[in-house]
Amino acid sequence: MRDPVPQRKQLTLVVDDDEAIRAALRDVLLDAGYAVATAAGGGDAIQFLQQHGADAVVLDLMMPGGPDGWAVADYIRSHAHLAGTPIVVMTAQGVRALAAAPVAAAYLTKPVSLETLLGALRRVLTLRPPPFSAR
Repeated sequence: MRDPVPQRKQLTLVVDDDEAIRAALRDVLLDAGYAVATAAGGGDAIQFLQQHGADAVVLDLMMPGGPDGWAVADYIRSHAHLAGTPIVVMTAQGVRALAAAPVAAAYLTKPVSLETLLGALRRVLTLRPPPFSAR
């Protein structure tokens, strides 16, 4: 009898300028079985995506001091190898205000319950094409 092939953990990139939020989300996602990378801002996120890609991105839109979340979303959508990457936006802005500029598969208003975030991430990943490493 053959051993089952281990499932590859889906890689989620968490992008937020708040270190406490990044750490908390990293811990929750790791506990939920995801592989997790973090970025403190838009520039770090774009650099990571250029080098590694991701299966999903959890993204804060409003980040000071460089490319913001909007720029990260634009980068993802404008590069063919990343364009199918689902984005879960977490923002303090009202979700209705964001509807005019749809860049994400899901929008969550801060503060976000962990159950809501995990549910949104599971939902967008089930709608996604095959994992990043398989493309």
